[in-house]
Amino acid sequence: MKKKNKTFKAYEKILREDQDWDSNYLLALEKKKLERMYNYFSKSSISEDDAKSAREIALCLRLLDILQEIDPVSKEFLRRTSESLPKNLNDLWEDIGINGVRVQKLKENRQAKVAMFPIYVNYKNEFRFYDGRRKPIQDILEDSFYTGEEIRRTQCIQYHLESLRHLKALYLYNKIRAYRMMDWWN
Repeated sequence: MKKKNKTFKAYEKILREDQDWDSNYLLALEKKKLERMYNYFSKSSISEDDAKSAREIALCLRLLDILQEIDPVSKEFLRRTSESLPKNLNDLWEDIGINGVRVQKLKENRQAKVAMFPIYVNYKNEFRFYDGRRKPIQDILEDSFYTGEEIRRTQCIQYHLESLRHLKALYLYNKIRAYRMMDWWN
């Protein structure tokens, strides 16, 4: 009875925050279980494959951090993004008139402040992670719509790099679960 009580206590905080509308809840449950499994496999000496299992579980934990946006890279990108925005978003834009039509454009002094994604993400194979026809990053680089509006182009690329990073992390996490998870228990 004591062991079951201890196990329930470990999950109690997560279970109280049950949110069916949010995928992060399911990821948090999986992460908690993987953390407990990592602690077991990293200390266990029942099999010589336990160290390999612990390494794979550690990789899964890092991938879950990326998916939940709690890894250091995601935190840094969010920090840079929030720092680059002014308190009042209206301060970003100025009104100009073109042929009697009111148009807003970014103020010149705001165009230099774009939060850059802090790590390299390979986008050469991005078509694999979308529907096969779309290539958002390559399309943005080739599209003449963004000519002269470097800030909009850069912001779109940064957004898609972050999105592509999440898709790749999800793909790799599910691949490890599908092909390697059953080997963890010899």
